[in-house]
Amino acid sequence: MEWTGDWSDDSPLWNQIPIWTREAFGFTKKDDGEFWMKFDDFCKRFTTVTVLTLGPDFDGDGGADAGSLQEVKGQWVTGINAGGCRNNIKKYSCNPQYPITITAPGADTPSSNDEDNVDETCSVLISLIQNYRRMDRKLGISMLPIGIQIYKSFDPQLVLTTEHFTHHKTILDSGAYVAQRSINLRSKLAPGHYVIIPSTFSPDADGAFMLRIFTDIPIQFHQGFNLVREGMD
Repeated sequence: MEWTGDWSDDSPLWNQIPIWTREAFGFTKKDDGEFWMKFDDFCKRFTTVTVLTLGPDFDGDGGADAGSLQEVKGQWVTGINAGGCRNNIKKYSCNPQYPITITAPGADTPSSNDEDNVDETCSVLISLIQNYRRMDRKLGISMLPIGIQIYKSFDPQLVLTTEHFTHHKTILDSGAYVAQRSINLRSKLAPGHYVIIPSTFSPDADGAFMLRIFTDIPIQFHQGFNLVREGMD
């Protein structure tokens, strides 16, 4: 829903502001749920404000940690890689797959003190964001129920097959599928190879998404598998 009062997208008050100032503000006229309004109007109409950090807070100090960010865009396409959930394992194996490798901190530099109690796990925050669909509501198109699953892998260069999914459970998942713009999965992972799978609940559900992987230490992000490949089934 868009604000239609003072300083809304179509408010004549914007004519009093020079174009270059509006551009500096990032002002645009779009039905995108973002808008400007007077502070007094804001206080009258909103009772809760949520303040977010620009990145994950791994150490709990209240601030965003630098860490590492991997970001990739993808699509679920009917007949190609829109595999849905594990209810149909054969189709599920067609979903996009994103392999990562986590290396133990200091693995290349042996510790001078073998008794050091070093936490070798990697803090991970994975965000799955599906493409903006607000404008499609008029067409009867709503948000897709989405989820994230993580599997252990033995070789990041090989796509996980139906056989793998049949005999191996997820080591982490985001829980019940929800029809939201974005979902998050947060945990700690030990050194090793993993595969991240973004999926929709139902198969053959077309949609675009962005996958963001925040970690407190650098990880290796391998080329993802986004198409059905020979031998997957």
